[in-house]
Amino acid sequence: MNMLRLSIMAGLCLLLCSCQQETKPEGADATSPVTGEVYVDGSPAEGLRVICHGADPDQQFPTVSLAVTDAEGKFAFATYTEGDGLREGEYVLTFDWRDGYAMVSGTPSGPDKLDNRYNAPGKSTTRLTVTAETPVDLGRIELTTK
Repeated sequence: MNMLRLSIMAGLCLLLCSCQQETKPEGADATSPVTGEVYVDGSPAEGLRVICHGADPDQQFPTVSLAVTDAEGKFAFATYTEGDGLREGEYVLTFDWRDGYAMVSGTPSGPDKLDNRYNAPGKSTTRLTVTAETPVDLGRIELTTK
């Protein structure tokens, strides 16, 4: 009986959490949608982490945002709410693709399928500039496992 109550309570908590409407905090910086898609060896890469780093390495509080590709390799960054994009600035992208992620912490586990070729911000060749309220479509980003 206790397990049934616990299951019902957990379900209600999930339902309530999913009903909350996401809103941008008052006074928050403007954002611009940033989208794209990632292909690896010519195919869409599902579950690949696209990590966006502020391009200025000397920033006191650097910006780091994360998006995960869907089954079609598509991704969209979020700052305050789903798909709202990034704040104005210069960014570099890195990529990390693993078989799994730790359940509790959400950190990547297992080897990077891209052999760590695309995960160093200082070596990244994928850069972008975001200007206030101007959408950025990065198009198709081609990566390779070789």
